[in-house]
Amino acid sequence: MATVENGGITMSDEPSKPESDPEACYPIGSASHAAVPPTSSLSSTSFDRLLSTMLARQATDLHIQVGSAPAMRIEARLRNVEAPAITDEQAQAFAESVLDPVRRRDLDRLGSCDLAFTFGDSRLRVNIFRQQGHLAMAIRRLNLTIPTIEDLHLPAELGRITKAQRGLVLVSGTTSSGKSTTLAAMIGQINRTRKERIITVEDPIEYIHTGDRSLIAQVEIGADSPSYTHAIRQVLRQDPDVILIGELRDPEAIQVAVRAADTGHLVFAAVHAGDAVQTIERIIAMFGPEEHSLLLTQLSMNLQAVICLRLARATRRSGGGLVPIVEILRGTPVVRKCVLDGRYEAIRQAMTNRDNEMQTFDQHLAGLYKAKRISGAEALRTSTNPEALAMMLRGITTRDTQRGLVR
Repeated sequence: MATVENGGITMSDEPSKPESDPEACYPIGSASHAAVPPTSSLSSTSFDRLLSTMLARQATDLHIQVGSAPAMRIEARLRNVEAPAITDEQAQAFAESVLDPVRRRDLDRLGSCDLAFTFGDSRLRVNIFRQQGHLAMAIRRLNLTIPTIEDLHLPAELGRITKAQRGLVLVSGTTSSGKSTTLAAMIGQINRTRKERIITVEDPIEYIHTGDRSLIAQVEIGADSPSYTHAIRQVLRQDPDVILIGELRDPEAIQVAVRAADTGHLVFAAVHAGDAVQTIERIIAMFGPEEHSLLLTQLSMNLQAVICLRLARATRRSGGGLVPIVEILRGTPVVRKCVLDGRYEAIRQAMTNRDNEMQTFDQHLAGLYKAKRISGAEALRTSTNPEALAMMLRGITTRDTQRGLVR
């Protein structure tokens, strides 16, 4: 097993690896000698020490569950802490240390709750839930500093999207793909460059923005408002120019968000979906067939962009860690006509054409592979169409990758 430097908590992969294996605790990025707080075993380790170890190792997630040792996700791989299993008493104490009365009521009533808090130089998002009658915690690391689009190695086109004055910008992806961080970077870009009234609606508030050129208010569901729908409706009465919605969860929230874009606001919102076209399909699928025509009309009129995210492991030569893979769909006249007609395959072809800096996941993967930022195996693992991408990497054009007009 590999041991963290300076006597810190010991980490291991499942299955275990030999002590001599250098990858067992391979450092992330440039933090190859990050200090880890000393501890002997979990039984004598406080919640603070676990969190400190998480930050020192640059883990993205910490999982605490009764009956199992804590686990941390480092470079997308889950690694166990070599320590005794968590007890009911420890899980209860860890949860109580971060729960406020509102979240305690949510946990008691619903069996789970979301919250966020600041620890050291990081912001942590926590989901506390029950499983098999025991408390469990899933903790995600965020940063106090608002990252820039450049910091995250996101395409420059995202910066141009933030210059829009009105419309709907959807940021999508699966869980842990970087949606919240990307949205924070885009809101931060507006804050630094434009005098606007920005209001965010989140559950919970993840990144804390401080007004720069813009005036920013952040509304947290539960603490400040009972629901997304109620909060968004109230926001429309608060003179916003830019609105951020942490997640479009239900049809009513989608309707209010589209209405906000339709009335001249710039609206950013997160959606759980696997690619850009699926993002539109998922929104439509939340409504009955009788409502599809109206919703497609509203989306076609107001769509500024869909930005869909995945994460891939970078090569060690490029610094290691994770690199964002970004699919970009812009609300061009051609795309808007395709949305209006419900022609989803034609939307995919429009992205393949790369007009207005649009790109598919596979096109971005091919570019990163050629720049030696990701390996060929990683590109294929993350690809939407591995067979077509494999041919693209060899310079062979197929019907799936060739440029062509959308008719």
